[in-house]
Amino acid sequence: MSRFGQLFRRRRLDSELAQEIAAHIEEKADELAEAGMSREKALLAARARFGNSTAVLEQSREVWSFAAVESLLRDLRISARGLRRTPLFTAVAVATLALGIGADAAIFSLMDAVLLRPLPFPQADRIVVLWERPPKTVKTASLGSRNQQNPASPANFLDWRDRTRSFDRMAAISVFPMGLSGFGEPREVDALQVSASFFRILGVRPLLGRAFDMSEDVPHGPRVVVLGFGLWQRQFGGDRTVIGRTVRLHDEPYTILGVMPERFDLPFAHADLLVPIQIARGMDSDEGRYLNVIAKLKPGVSMARAQADLSAVARQISVERPYVSRDWDAGVVSLYEQTTGEISTALLLLFGAVTFVLLIAAVNVANLLLMRGTGRQREIALRAALGASRSRIAIQLLAESLLLSIAGAALGVALAFAGLRAIVVSLPALALPRIEGLQVDARVLAFSVVLCLGSTFLFGLVPALAFSRTDPDEALKQGGLRGASRGHRRMRGLLVVAEVAVSLVLLVGAGLLGRSFLNQTGVSRGFRTDQILTMRMFFAPARYYDDHRRARYLDQILARVRALPGVAAASSAHFLPMVGVVSGSGFHRMDQPEPARARGRAPITSL
Repeated sequence: MSRFGQLFRRRRLDSELAQEIAAHIEEKADELAEAGMSREKALLAARARFGNSTAVLEQSREVWSFAAVESLLRDLRISARGLRRTPLFTAVAVATLALGIGADAAIFSLMDAVLLRPLPFPQADRIVVLWERPPKTVKTASLGSRNQQNPASPANFLDWRDRTRSFDRMAAISVFPMGLSGFGEPREVDALQVSASFFRILGVRPLLGRAFDMSEDVPHGPRVVVLGFGLWQRQFGGDRTVIGRTVRLHDEPYTILGVMPERFDLPFAHADLLVPIQIARGMDSDEGRYLNVIAKLKPGVSMARAQADLSAVARQISVERPYVSRDWDAGVVSLYEQTTGEISTALLLLFGAVTFVLLIAAVNVANLLLMRGTGRQREIALRAALGASRSRIAIQLLAESLLLSIAGAALGVALAFAGLRAIVVSLPALALPRIEGLQVDARVLAFSVVLCLGSTFLFGLVPALAFSRTDPDEALKQGGLRGASRGHRRMRGLLVVAEVAVSLVLLVGAGLLGRSFLNQTGVSRGFRTDQILTMRMFFAPARYYDDHRRARYLDQILARVRALPGVAAASSAHFLPMVGVVSGSGFHRMDQPEPARARGRAPITSL
C-alpha cells in the first residue's frame, strides 16, 4: 500500500531523492577537498565515483513503486497529448464507442433487473405456480406453453391442497378490481383475493399491523384488508394510525389489519390491497376456473416429483368430475420461470443484437486507428530506430486505445441513463416484469468497465500489432507513405468485410422482426376497432346482487350513453374481445328459466 501511495507523490519523491544524491556528492567532494584537491576537481571526482545519478534515480523509482503501472501512466499521458492534437478523430472514435457501449449497458441493465437478480422472496427457488392444462383436444400446434396454463377452479384447488404430498403450503389468488371509498375520493383499485397461507409462502411480513389468518379466511368470515404500501402512501398519506380503521370496498365495510412493505408485489399480479379469498367446497362458483395458485415445495422435493404428484391428483379429479374436468391435467412451474419465461428469449436476442452493434463500432474504430496510424509510420519508425521494442510500441498504441475506450465508456454510461429513462417511459407498452429494479448501479458500472477493457483489446490490438512490425529503415526511406501501407490496406479490407458481415446479420434480423411485426398488426380481427371506445364497470354486490336489478341499472346506463351526441350504438359484454380471457359460460334469456346444467358451471379459461 505504501508503494501504491507513492505513485501519487512522484514529484516530491523525485525532488527528495535528487537532494539526497546531491548531498552525497557534496559530502564526498568535501572529503576530497580536505585531502588537498581543489573544489572544482573534488566535485568532478565525487560525481565520477558516485556514478550516473540519472540511472540511480531510475533504479530507485523501480524499488519505490510499480514499474509497470508507472510506465502505463506515462504512456497514457503521451497518448492523451496525441489525441488532443487530433480532436476530430478523437470525437468520432469516442462517439462511435459510446453508442455501442451505451446500448450494451442499457440492455444489460434491463437483463439484470428482469432476468439476473433473484426474486425478492426467501427460498424463492422453492416457490412454484400451479396451473390447470386443457384437454389435448383443444390444443393446437400454434399455441405456446403459456397457452396451456389455465387458471384453476376453487374445487380443484381445494383437492390439490388436501391430496398432494409434495407441497408445504398452497394458496389461491384471484385478481379482482374493487371500488375503494371512505378515505378521500372514491377510486378503483387492484385487489388480490388470497388465501391466508399466501404470506407464509412468500415469507413476507407486513410493515405495519398483521396479515389475516386462517380464522378470517373462511366463507362469510370477517371483512378485513391489508393495504399495499403505494396505496397507503397515496390514499392515506402514510398515516401509521390507519390500523384498525374502516374503509369501504364495493360499498361494504372492511377493517384495515396491516400495511405491506414497500415494493412488495407479485411478479405477475399487482396489488393495491389484499383481502381474504374465503373459498370452501360447495360454493356456487366452485367450478369456474379463475384462480391463480402458488405453492411452496417441501424441502428436498424436486420439480419432477411435484409434477408427478399433482398430475396424479388431476387424473383422480378427471374421473370424479368428468363434466368439467375430463382429460384436464395440471402443471408445476417455478415462480422464476413463470416470471421470466416469455421475455427471457426476447431480451437475450436484444442483447445479442446490441452486442453486434458494439462489434460494428469496434471495427469502425479499428479502421480509424489504421488510417491514423498510416500517417504516424514515420513517428513509429523513429521510436523503433531509437531502441523501442516491438512490444513497447504495441503497448504505447494500446494505451491510446484504452483512453478512447474510457472516454467512450463514460459517455456510453450517460447514454445508458438516458436510454433507461426512455425504457421506463415506454413501460406500459413493454409490460416487462420486475421493472421496478431497473437502474444503472454498481453491477452495470462493472459491466461497463468490462466492456471498456474488452473493446480496447478488440479494436486496438490489430492496429497495434500491425504498426509494431513497421520496418524502421523502409518507413524512413519512404516517408511512411508506401512501404507498409499495402499490408495495412489488406487489413483494412478484412475489417470492412467483417463489419459488413456483422451488419448484414443485424439487417436481416431487423427485416425479419419488422416482417413479423407487420404480420401481427395486419391480422384481421373480424371487426373494426377504429371507432370503438370501451369502459369498465363494477357493481357493488351489496347493492346489485340481484340479477334483475343489475340488468335494469345497466339498461339505464346504456340508454343514457346511446343518447349522447356522436354515439351510434352501445352494448355491454362480460369480457371484451381479444383481451386474453374468455368466459366458457353460456347465456340465456331472462324471461326464461336458466338451464339446470348451466348453473354453477361457468369455467373461465385463458385460451
